[in-house]
Amino acid sequence: MRVRTYLLWLLPCLFVVIQFFLQNVANIFALRWMQDFHLNPVSLANLSSAYFYTYALMQVPAGVCFDRYSARMLLSVSLTFVGFSCLLLAEAHTFAMAYMARRIIGAACAFAFVGMLKITTQLFSAKQFPLMIGLSEMITMGLVSLALSLAAYWFIAHSWQSIQIITAAVSFILAVFAYLFGHDYEKNRIVHEPMKLSVLGFLKNRNVLLGALFCLLAFSLVSAFTSLWGIQFLVHTQHMSIPLATHINSAILIGIAIGSIAWGWFAKQTEIYRKLLLLATVLSLGLLVLLLLLPPVPYGWLYIGYLLAGICSAAYIPCLALIKRSVMPASQATAMAFANMMIMLGAPLFQMTIGYLIAHPFGQIIAESAQSYQLAMTVLPISALLALLAAYYLQDDKATAAQSIYTQLTSKC
Repeated sequence: MRVRTYLLWLLPCLFVVIQFFLQNVANIFALRWMQDFHLNPVSLANLSSAYFYTYALMQVPAGVCFDRYSARMLLSVSLTFVGFSCLLLAEAHTFAMAYMARRIIGAACAFAFVGMLKITTQLFSAKQFPLMIGLSEMITMGLVSLALSLAAYWFIAHSWQSIQIITAAVSFILAVFAYLFGHDYEKNRIVHEPMKLSVLGFLKNRNVLLGALFCLLAFSLVSAFTSLWGIQFLVHTQHMSIPLATHINSAILIGIAIGSIAWGWFAKQTEIYRKLLLLATVLSLGLLVLLLLLPPVPYGWLYIGYLLAGICSAAYIPCLALIKRSVMPASQATAMAFANMMIMLGAPLFQMTIGYLIAHPFGQIIAESAQSYQLAMTVLPISALLALLAAYYLQDDKATAAQSIYTQLTSKC
């Protein structure tokens, strides 16, 4: 029975691998997309961000669905849509068609991370939750890092379209497995309050709002740097080849894999979420300032630096656990989906801002030069500084406002 439990938990984890792979593979395709679709840096950022627009918009609806409907059906249907939209992107010959395909991919992938959170909540106890989410992220980020490294070499030898076709095939296979072997836990389902109470309840919760804001800001290294601009930044400032830059860039994902299990374990043992967030954010701020302003240095030191930055960026794991325990059980998937929506809203925000600064730098700096890339990346330490401020005002005690909010809302209905 325990083996079956872990197999059921692994299925949405593999969906998250596909989600993160499709989210970050644009970094590898960037130059080819600019050539194939005749894009400038701002248009490239817009194409990459198309994924995040629909992903973010679908987060709360996905959370509501997982709080109420069959996880098995939701996972199998969304994986099927991922497969078809990957094929559509592979066949795209115009910017408009590619943009539409990226938006459909984002909407379908919106069910991946929320599904993993919900199924983990069903399969494991509340005390195990931070550790198991950390373990989930460790597995997914490790596999994503490996997949991106392989994709970089495949891309050089073949084409980006073939990578999309392979991803579609894997998605269809997982959809079949989800339908045949997935399981719904009707016996564990609880009576749900009306949707209005579910949504308004967590929107009035201070910890949920500040926690979601922290996740958005702290995850900017992944949503902007790793997902789109990291490889181009390393190519221009460190004078690397694309495969080598991909390898260094993937160190962030490996760091998140390590940090996820580490922060999850510390959160499980200590339950001092706020102090963990403050520590991680201070370290992240220092590392970002050093990494983004360094002149060309040995690759080994760069790899270690980006690995450590990834470890610090994984602090969103204890933040998600804090959000989970700050709301009513019937709204947990919706609240965590809201936090994930905020994370993904950061992607178009940061990607477009950085793209604009690269194409239109201040002063005498030449557009798309190494200096313009360094100037644009100052957005990331500023984001870390704001994340530190958000973490400072989080409430870390176990007594939350969830029950009182629920009582106030029900008394008015």
